[in-house]
Amino acid sequence: MRTFVRNAALIMTVFAFSAPVALAYPFAPSHHANPQTVYSGSMTFSGALKGTLKITPTAACTASTNGVQMGDFNTKLSPNKATNWSVTVLAPGSGTFRKFKLGHTSFVLASGFNGWVATSGWITVKGNTGKVNLVLSAHEGAATGVVHVKGGWSC
Repeated sequence: MRTFVRNAALIMTVFAFSAPVALAYPFAPSHHANPQTVYSGSMTFSGALKGTLKITPTAACTASTNGVQMGDFNTKLSPNKATNWSVTVLAPGSGTFRKFKLGHTSFVLASGFNGWVATSGWITVKGNTGKVNLVLSAHEGAATGVVHVKGGWSC
């Protein structure tokens, strides 16, 4: 029996027989050498959405040279009733970014088919950590309004 740990809250046990076994993760592999790394940080939202997304051991947090993907936030951002939120940050490397373009340098908050994207403010990225102070605008689905977000992460 082998045990693989994705993070402190999710343990997958695989019985290894003679056949190869593959594990599927919802995000690309992190650059962390230690899969038991504890992730930290939070982002506070105000405006059209209110609340805080906390990066905990049960949240997915995957950093790469192109940005970070955070998900599995089981928190409500009121008045939206959704509890499954994700954040995608794309950045062409380390530094502070003030111009945003989807697919290049961007911050996307999503829940289901609803999404808000960064339109102004700044993102600072250094390795697997980052900070934001942004204004987001509704972009897709039933998303409405302007959202302000401040906070940071370490993946």
